Amino acid sequence: PVTAGQVRESGLDYLALGHIHSQGSFRAGGTLCAWPGCPMGRGWDETGEKGALIAELEGGACIKEYKLPLPAFYDCQVQVNRDAIGALETVLPPVESPNLYRVTLTGEGSVDLKTLRERFSYLGYLELRDETEEKAKRLGVYDKIIFTGNQTPAAPFYQAFDYFLFPSRFEGMPGTVVEAQAAGLKCLISDSITKQVKATELVTFLSLEQPAKVWADEMIRQTSEVAEGNGNRNPVAECCNLASTNYDVNNQVRFYEELYKGGR
Repeated sequence: PVTAGQVRESGLDYLALGHIHSQGSFRAGGTLCAWPGCPMGRGWDETGEKGALIAELEGGACIKEYKLPLPAFYDCQVQVNRDAIGALETVLPPVESPNLYRVTLTGEGSVDLKTLRERFSYLGYLELRDETEEKAKRLGVYDKIIFTGNQTPAAPFYQAFDYFLFPSRFEGMPGTVVEAQAAGLKCLISDSITKQVKATELVTFLSLEQPAKVWADEMIRQTSEVAEGNGNRNPVAECCNLASTNYDVNNQVRFYEELYKGGR
């Protein structure tokens, strides 16, 4: 390695340094030292525009940065709530681009990655990642989770479930909990969710202030009842219960028919 003292004593006007893939410069005595970086990033650890340096030595060394028209890597994080497309539009170009984009989606809204990829298909390279998947990898549980994305129809998936766990911090009126009850699933959900969603006795509310062990113990207790035959699923009966609480499309149609007729 070359020390700053050696550079100061060298008598050089300019010292071109290499190896490091990011631009930088400093002066040691009368010597200007600079790293030009690299003309193009090689991966997601070398993001943003890259280029070269032009050095002028007459009248004292100085450098000018020159951006090269080459593809660049951009690694972004976007918080998504209700408008996923609008959130992405804040970081992605509106027209075709040779750049490479990787966007990690955060937040609490549901996201259909397939729809988003189709919307921004004009980009040559776009990698969309759900923060949930990345967090699962960091925690070492990725291989224990099935990430299906948005699926239609959802009913076959509910039939494959043994239990429905819903520790959400906020929901308006989650239809997923109603669908889970229709499938005869026991549901453990957070008490921050509206009580209107409890249409059957299958739903148990639990506070998010409770430690994870309390949640785990309650889930194990209820799933053990099912495994022992003390809580067998009966989707037909549960659908009848839902219909009696007005969670039924036919009842809703009749309700709105009467409502509109009365408004004439």
